[in-house]
Amino acid sequence: MKDSYKNETKMEQDFCKILTKFGWLALKLEGPRGWPDRTVLSPDGNQFYFEFKNPNGKGRLSASQIYWGDKLQNMHHCYYVVDNVADANTILFQLLGADYVNYKMGTS
Repeated sequence: MKDSYKNETKMEQDFCKILTKFGWLALKLEGPRGWPDRTVLSPDGNQFYFEFKNPNGKGRLSASQIYWGDKLQNMHHCYYVVDNVADANTILFQLLGADYVNYKMGTS
């Protein structure tokens, strides 16, 4: 991912592009108000939920986003709020491991 972004849309697109490069599905689903921006399915059958916020520090979770985040976590689902590149890179490394390291180094 780039070192900085001006808005959450581009950060979200790049994040999802990396996941799909490695065979993951990054779905933008319509749900109730506050539903996470992306439902992500891994090739090994796991699912993750991502809420993207503006990387300039001005993005805040709404009450309905907090509700769904809490609900998903209480049901033992992986829910992430991504609001900066450092966190996005950390999450990608946690999910993709060595594949992401190789991708960042240009060897993938």
